[in-house]
Amino acid sequence: MVTPVVSVLALFVWDWRVALAAAACLPPLWMVFTLSGEAVGRNDAARDAVTDEAADRVLEYARAQPVLRAFGRAGKSGERLHAALEAEHGAARRLLLRAVPALLGYSFAVRLAFGLLLVCAVLLALGGTLEAPLAVALLVLVARFVHPLSGAADQGAALRMATNGLNRINAVLDARPLPEPATPTPPLDASVEFDDVRFRYAEDGPLVLDGISFRAEPGTLTALVGPSGSGKTTVARLLARFHDADGGSVRVGGVDVRSIGSEELTRHVAMVFQDVYLFDASIAENVLLADPGATREDLDRVAAASGLDAVVAELPDGWDTRVGEGGASLSGGQKQRVSIARALLKDAPVVVLDEASAALDAENEALLTATAVALARERTVLVIAHRPATVAAADRVVFLDAGRVAETGTPDELLAAGGRHAEFARARERARGWRLTAEPS
Repeated sequence: MVTPVVSVLALFVWDWRVALAAAACLPPLWMVFTLSGEAVGRNDAARDAVTDEAADRVLEYARAQPVLRAFGRAGKSGERLHAALEAEHGAARRLLLRAVPALLGYSFAVRLAFGLLLVCAVLLALGGTLEAPLAVALLVLVARFVHPLSGAADQGAALRMATNGLNRINAVLDARPLPEPATPTPPLDASVEFDDVRFRYAEDGPLVLDGISFRAEPGTLTALVGPSGSGKTTVARLLARFHDADGGSVRVGGVDVRSIGSEELTRHVAMVFQDVYLFDASIAENVLLADPGATREDLDRVAAASGLDAVVAELPDGWDTRVGEGGASLSGGQKQRVSIARALLKDAPVVVLDEASAALDAENEALLTATAVALARERTVLVIAHRPATVAAADRVVFLDAGRVAETGTPDELLAAGGRHAEFARARERARGWRLTAEPS
């Protein structure tokens, strides 16, 4: 950009006519340059979107092999993957077919401008108004004027493509983090309270929680019960402040979680997630994520409380066994026990178990229930559960339905009332007795 401008200024010093002709070439060249860059950028953005879809389909196809093979779809399931790869190929072809002509058009415009300036200088020299030595010198300046413009299209296309990538990165970086208090206020105790909480995941989405209100006292076990989609996991996420409530207040120890601050809140709340993720490291390293300074005795203690000790004893390398990416080398129940042990090691005053027993067998479910009851003697424990044994061990049950608190009370009170919880519990109890039997011939 600098060299052409300097060349035009130098041309004005020696001959204003050639300089004016060179300056007149700049606006049309800029217009062609802009149009070619937009063509490249627009088609590159379209290719990126299709490439993302193809990458998702490749990962899906690889990860879903057990399911596909179990249902005999391994051979036919590649249709979506094939379609995505074909779309990516088509997008790349369209980018070439539309970008190359645009770049060639700009290159032709630059050569045309150079030819016109060359003709202009030669005609002036032949007409006697421009001396031959000066004409040669001006042609050198004209060449210097044109040379950097020749490579501008390629550089501009590269910048357009880089801009598309930067825009996607900036879309993530520009996302506003949750506001943090200037002076965090620590909780006064381990109580948990939801006061008329309303929440939706998207601004134009449906209300997931619609006026939720309940209180969990320190030293108690509270069971959150309800059908799928009733908002139980969302309650846990708001308590851990993965999101902020749209209305109402979520309080820990009498203090709104927005005033506690994220760092302080993480020290007070430990969670066992429904979907467990383990890092590609040893079992010990995954558990020590909660407390890197813990000793082997601490690990053994939480392992015994979570049932992880049986898993460690069975593995050839014990605590040093690597679990693979996402815990791929462990079963669902084994991963859940690692997650439970990790939460126990954190030793937070508030513990949230989100369907922690879903992947456990009856023996380890009983062990987890006993552990939750023991934890509740000194902490506030919230359990998202469907299992009757877990719910029966709770001090208080909060039954959620369609984002609202339908009933609350002790397990015995709700069963005696014969309401939504009693109906739900009876349905779960009947389901426990289901068996597959052969039809009489």
